[in-house]
Amino acid sequence: MVLQGCCKSLINNNNMTMNVSYFSCVANSHKPQGSLPIETILFSERVRARVEALRALPYGSAEFNQAKRSMPCYTPSGVFEVRNSEGLICHSGVLCVEWDKVEDVDALKDLLGGLPFVYYAGLSCSGRGVFALIKIAEPTKHREYFKALANYFGGIGYEVDRSGSDVCRLRVASFDDTPIFNPDSEVWSELPRVVAPTYTPRLATATDERLLLAGVEYITRHGIDITQGRNNWLSIGSCVKSIMGAGGEDVFVSLSQHHPKYREYDARKTYRTLSGSGYGIGVFASACSRAGVPKLNELIVKH
Repeated sequence: MVLQGCCKSLINNNNMTMNVSYFSCVANSHKPQGSLPIETILFSERVRARVEALRALPYGSAEFNQAKRSMPCYTPSGVFEVRNSEGLICHSGVLCVEWDKVEDVDALKDLLGGLPFVYYAGLSCSGRGVFALIKIAEPTKHREYFKALANYFGGIGYEVDRSGSDVCRLRVASFDDTPIFNPDSEVWSELPRVVAPTYTPRLATATDERLLLAGVEYITRHGIDITQGRNNWLSIGSCVKSIMGAGGEDVFVSLSQHHPKYREYDARKTYRTLSGSGYGIGVFASACSRAGVPKLNELIVKH
């Protein structure tokens, strides 16, 4: 047995078990060896040693590929009798999204750390990708929630691996020394939006608006400029408009006023030309992070 740990079920705040099936390696991933709490796998010191040995090998080499094939693996979304959709015994209440060969893994992790619905985020076993675990409200809507999350992240420039929509998707066990870990994360319950033939500003989730306004209050109070670079400024404005529609004009002006070349007329005129289509709260969170603003979910807690 590669992984060891207590098999006592963990229960999240949606009353779902957070146990998962684990397997000795990819080649033996049809019938699981057993089940474990997902946190046991995420923080296993035995996995850590295996991952560190793997990352020490030349990436893509025969030795690397052989070592990766021998790594333990697990199904983040549940416990299975056999690993197929019919073999699901109990959904974990968790959905996994992942990004391969990320150009800047630290930037992506920082962005994920600012999102209150991210339960865990860390490096893939190679260290070149990032994955995130997110609690979902209704396991029977696994695919619908995945699509909504894929749309959310795609809207801020991070296209996820679409194969994650499969409930029995396998993950090679990994380890991260500095993971994003929020055991009290919010539960994702937003379903995919119906695309209208003509654009109308999307209705913001309560979470999006709370995050945005908490950031705006902090930025205004401390006089921080997060709008350096015109494309960045326009993206922030589009994010505000996506969340607040025409009513967000004063918010955008407030965010713009700390730039050395700020002119209120220009800010208001620019905001009215923005469509807001395809921009989510992650754009604002990323701009805040680059400017040294604390994580938005932390600002909500402090407030």
